[in-house]
Amino acid sequence: MATRSNIGIKEKDGVVWTHYCHWDGYPAGVGKTLRNHYTTEAQVRALLALGPLSSLGASVDATEAFGDEDEPRTFAPGRFEVEQEFAYVFDVSSGAWLYAIHGDATLRPLTSAAYKE
Repeated sequence: MATRSNIGIKEKDGVVWTHYCHWDGYPAGVGKTLRNHYTTEAQVRALLALGPLSSLGASVDATEAFGDEDEPRTFAPGRFEVEQEFAYVFDVSSGAWLYAIHGDATLRPLTSAAYKE
């Protein structure tokens, strides 16, 4: 069974936009891969340019995208929602990954401690 997630970016103006990722969305899967391999804004934007994902790889080339051209889901500042089990958001202002869980849209720092939850 898939653990679904959303992967996105928080712009400097507070707007958040995300794309769907189907497999391994738990913190020790997608979360750890994002934190360890997508460490710059340019890498994150290249990943998100692929659109919705089937599975996340350690690089854009190793990532499997669905290939459809769905528009990203966009949230106005202060209106973020977690639509899947987990959401991961790269904060452009801090250069850090944040995450939230379904039912609680509070974005918290994605640290190695999250992998043990």
